[in-house]
Amino acid sequence: MKKLGSACLVAAGAALAAATLYDASVLTRALGLPVEGSEATVTLASLSLSAIVLLLGVLGFRTQRREDALRGTG
Repeated sequence: MKKLGSACLVAAGAALAAATLYDASVLTRALGLPVEGSEATVTLASLSLSAIVLLLGVLGFRTQRREDALRGTG
C-alpha cells in the first residue's frame, strides 16, 4: 500500500511539471491571476512544488526498501 502512495506522488509531481512546462498560462488563469506579470511566479512555484512532491515519492520508495531489508535480516 505504501508503494501505491509513493507512485501516486511521483505521478502527481510529474503531471504537474509537465502541465506547467507545456503551458503555464492555463494554470495562471485557473488561479485567477493576470497572465502578464504572474506567469513567471506561478511557473516557479509550480515547478518547485512538483520537485518537492517528486522527491517525497522517491524517498518513500527508498524508505520502503530499507524497511524491507531490515525485516529480512531480523
